[in-house]
Amino acid sequence: MGTVRGVLVLLCGLPAAGKSSLAAWVVAHARELARRLRRGVTVRHVSFDAVMAAVEAEAGAAEFDPALWHEARERVRRARTARWGRGAPRLEVVLLDDNMHYRSMRRAYYQLARRAALGLCTVCVPVDVELAVARDAARPAAARVGGATIRMMAAALEWPRPEVHSWERHAVTLADGWDASLLWDTLAAAASAPISSAEVDAAARAAAAAASATQTAESAPHQLDLRLRRLLAACLAALPPRRRAALAAALGEARREAIGACRVAVAAAADVAAVVDELEHSFQRSVALLIAKAGETEEEEAGARGGEEGSAGGGGEARGERCAWQYTLWCSVRSACGEASDSEGLCAESTRAPAAVHL
Repeated sequence: MGTVRGVLVLLCGLPAAGKSSLAAWVVAHARELARRLRRGVTVRHVSFDAVMAAVEAEAGAAEFDPALWHEARERVRRARTARWGRGAPRLEVVLLDDNMHYRSMRRAYYQLARRAALGLCTVCVPVDVELAVARDAARPAAARVGGATIRMMAAALEWPRPEVHSWERHAVTLADGWDASLLWDTLAAAASAPISSAEVDAAARAAAAAASATQTAESAPHQLDLRLRRLLAACLAALPPRRRAALAAALGEARREAIGACRVAVAAAADVAAVVDELEHSFQRSVALLIAKAGETEEEEAGARGGEEGSAGGGGEARGERCAWQYTLWCSVRSACGEASDSEGLCAESTRAPAAVHL
């Protein structure tokens, strides 16, 4: 036990779950944490969406680019590392507002906390998947993530498992009917217990040893290829035959690009598992864009068929058919991602949205 100079708070959940609204609430009520800790507190909200928008604006990007997404995440990590290196007179609580849906994303900040002797906690914000999709659709076009991406992220989401990974022991889930005191108690516990560089995490070391046997720099492209092929098979099997051939070539090309990027990235990577996770997420975004474009084509054709068939409901039937195959696609992707994911425990709670903090 001891006094820390900073706490990293990892906000974990799907897009549109309410993480940014929660972060704003915490910033507005920071005095409550200061009162509990009896020391000065500064709370900062770091939005990855804002950093990503800035990076895209600098590059003049019109749509999602995996390289820019990676650069945005690296930019935040570099900034946090530099800041903690200088030290801070007050307790600084940094709310890292990202999806953090892969454990490797959170582990990167655990390593930063361990090096700088900071506190660390994870705040999970579960939400019904379709509610998240609906909220996302109501956002301005430039800020939308897309329903296909959200559904794939939901399938791959790895909630904290403190019983296996003890470094995630300070985690709280803000589900229905939660009490705000749970949040303050978790933050206070993290602020009083810095991550020690000498801390022994037997479970994490065992997991790392097991991973090193199958996911070295040499085998990482193969491991990623297996994961992407499983995802591709699920996507293609769920697509209607008339869409399958058109998308197969584009999806195959996206897979080959991801494998090539993996071979380059692992050469200089300290955490090979994180590289594979990030490339899989980028691939999911690429697949989502292709699915979205296929859906737009389907709508256009449905509208044309509806015009030809008059007002007898033909267009509505075509749109219903499109909804059916997209739903089937989502279910297939969930199954494919589930085979490679260790999402358990809280996964069942992901259908419940937080009812407090007026998210």
